[in-house]
Parts: sequence; structure tokens; C-alpha cells
Amino acid sequence: MAQGSPALRTLAVLALLGWPFAPVRMCNELELKNNLDMQCLVMFKSHMEELGSDYWCDWLIISSLYNALTNCTQEKAGQSDCFWPNSVVDAFFLDVHRRFFSNCSRDEPVLADPPDTVLGLLVAGPAVLAAALTALIVWLSKRREGVA
Repeated sequence: MAQGSPALRTLAVLALLGWPFAPVRMCNELELKNNLDMQCLVMFKSHMEELGSDYWCDWLIISSLYNALTNCTQEKAGQSDCFWPNSVVDAFFLDVHRRFFSNCSRDEPVLADPPDTVLGLLVAGPAVLAAALTALIVWLSKRREGVA
């Protein structure tokens, strides 16, 4: 059996064993930010402007656009060797929300806890009623035992 040169054998061993130790590309955050701004945001902004600001807060209308934006950010993160989500993507979405959804608010009033006195009465009422009914049952059962 013919033997190869030591250098060739070393390269073969490194090729076989070296794959787990291959250099890993680091997340290119600058590339990611540029891709998000130049591709994802431009596409989303164009669709939102077509739609008109009167409809920006209607989730039924914009949900498909927002999903497309989310998919775009995932794709660009993968192309830049970045995890998704990450701080660059988070900052991107904060900016998108600030630009397009800052005037969106819920129409329903925000519910709040009642004042402490009202809350105390609401808790004390059933507690006092339960104690009174227990005392009444005990009193009636002892009364029947004495009568019989």
C-alpha cells in the first residue's frame, strides 16, 4: 500500500477532524442594521404609505404586512449570521413602532383596582356572611340535640 506524504496525511486528518473546529462567522451587526433599514423598512414603509395612515392601527388590515416585516428581519438576521431576535432587531422594531404605531391606543378604558375601602368591603362581606351562616348552623344543630 502506498503511503502519501506526511503533509498530505496531516491535511487529510485535519480535513476529517477539523470540521467541528471550523471558524464560526460572527454576527455582522452593521450589515444586519443596513439590510433591515434598506430592505425590510423600505418595503414596510412603502406598503404602509400605500395603505394610508388611517388604517395603520387596524390590526386586521396590517397584520399581514407586519408578518412580512417579521419574516424579513428573520431572513436578514440569518444572512448576517446573527441570531434572531437580537438587540439590533429589537431596536429596529422599536423604531418601527415609534414611527407607525405611536398614535395607536386601545378604545376600551383601562381597568383599575377599586379603592382600598371598597375592596375591603367586598372581601369582608362574604367573610362575615360565611361566619354568620356557620354560627347559625352550629346553633341550630345544638338546639335540635337538646330538644330530642
